[in-house]
Amino acid sequence: MPASACAVAAYLLNVPVSIHMDLYSMWEAFGGRQPYHVKYEVGITKDGKMIAAKVDFYNDTGCDKNEAASFQAALQFYNCYDAEAYKITPYVVLTDTPSTTWMRAPGSECGIAMSEIIMDHIASELGLDPFNVRLKNVRTHGSPGHRQLPWDGENFQKLIDKLRVSSNYDERKLRIRKFNEENRWKKCGISFDLMGYVMDSSWCKYNVIVSIYRNDGTVAIAHGGIEVGQGINTKVAQVAAKELGISVDMISVKPTNSLTNPNSAPTGGSTTSDANCWAIAEACKELMSRLNPIKQKLGKGANWIQLVSQAYNDNVDLCARKYFNGNVDVKHHFYVIAGIVSEVEVDVLTGERQVTRVDICEDAGRSISPKIDLCQIEGALVMGLGMYLTEIVKRDPNSGKLLTNGSWEYKPPTALDIPIDFRITLYDNPNNTAGVMRSKAVGEPPLCLSVSVLNALRHAISSARKDAGIEKWFQFDSPATVEQVQQLCHSSIAQFRFA
Repeated sequence: MPASACAVAAYLLNVPVSIHMDLYSMWEAFGGRQPYHVKYEVGITKDGKMIAAKVDFYNDTGCDKNEAASFQAALQFYNCYDAEAYKITPYVVLTDTPSTTWMRAPGSECGIAMSEIIMDHIASELGLDPFNVRLKNVRTHGSPGHRQLPWDGENFQKLIDKLRVSSNYDERKLRIRKFNEENRWKKCGISFDLMGYVMDSSWCKYNVIVSIYRNDGTVAIAHGGIEVGQGINTKVAQVAAKELGISVDMISVKPTNSLTNPNSAPTGGSTTSDANCWAIAEACKELMSRLNPIKQKLGKGANWIQLVSQAYNDNVDLCARKYFNGNVDVKHHFYVIAGIVSEVEVDVLTGERQVTRVDICEDAGRSISPKIDLCQIEGALVMGLGMYLTEIVKRDPNSGKLLTNGSWEYKPPTALDIPIDFRITLYDNPNNTAGVMRSKAVGEPPLCLSVSVLNALRHAISSARKDAGIEKWFQFDSPATVEQVQQLCHSSIAQFRFA
């Protein structure tokens, strides 16, 4: 929008034009993450097996349809579960609001969330344990998943078992049940949620270039991705250092531009880092194939700088380029599997809630950079906490004007919203054959796990409602603000009495 305004003004005035917007104007002009409204019907057996599902996803894209993502919600709804019949319909809804946009895990977070919420709903209707209902519906090993993807049920069951033990889930569930029976105005909730996230890198196309400098042996890299905090520059430098056999200190990553990296795909979809790492590795292998004859000639005593210098003197090209094509270079469709156990505590009188503990186990394949992947999972989970707990968007019902246009009203998560006890484990799966360099994406999938906190909150609120004489399933929209939690607990003056 500002770019278009600048272009029009520059054309009419024939001078350079820049626009500087204050924070409040920017918030009012741009729509943010896309809201969803979902309707569903499911057919189930008495023991909690889902045999059919009809789900409609309504995607609010604001004033235009350019960035609709409801198809992603429909794709990811299948999750790790199986049913005999699905009818998933994505819709796009236009509203008199600014155009909404794609944000981390666009649509995916809604699809995964709805499948997990439906599992809880089934359990509630039948009076069953939600975790057991999930296990009842998990896709069996070897059965084809969505898009006929092979489902590795054995590894998924191992991941679940590992997380169940490491999180002390069964013991904590009993402890929370006892706590809720003994306490009226403080309630706890725990939820064990699962994920089978469909990854697709077939759309990825990236150019990379690797240059070695003859004087000091330093290496410069330019790749087709954009560093936005996901650690792509660190990962490509680590891959190059490994392939070339040198220190990371000797490698610098240069800014991306359309001369060195033309026609690159957008940075997104959780695949950009891995795709560029693959291309960097291939370019480095090409360079090493040129350097190896020189290395053999010089003998084992030659160091890297001597090797490079001699190669230059022998007219060896010290620059290599590689193009990544997601349709050819990797097994581009696969599942990212994960599990999460979330525990919360709720103050029934005020609605205040605290995430007391979160345990996550995610299969990252053979991680390229484990520390970065762990941090990505942490950040994704906390970003999801903001979406599900605090970041409510309010508009004037008459004019549509944005009311949450500053930090006084719009509340992203802060340090006090981070789980008190936060434990993340990468599932050990070195034999993974899918993805780039046998690694699996960690950018967007873990955000989808955040719905577990919402489900844990529901269980805590359900205990309070049961004490208030209300036991039926209830509508629980996100974000679950303090006000909404307090009202859903249905506390009344008549309940304020001494035992």
